[in-house]
Amino acid sequence: MSGMRRSKTTNTLVIVSDYTKGIYHDKWIGGVLHYTGMWKNGDQDINWSQNASLAACGYNGVEISTFSK
Repeated sequence: MSGMRRSKTTNTLVIVSDYTKGIYHDKWIGGVLHYTGMWKNGDQDINWSQNASLAACGYNGVEISTFSK
């Protein structure tokens, strides 16, 4: 169900945002994707799993690719 997948081999993080499923509330505002992150229940944790990879993308060298529906 996760919309983020990280490859350490290619140092990339792929984000798939599908607003039609109603699970998360991702949205585009002014050309910027406001992405919910990983975890279905409770608060999101910015230090957990791929959320941490995304939060650190400005200095960890991970390239982000985004696909949205």
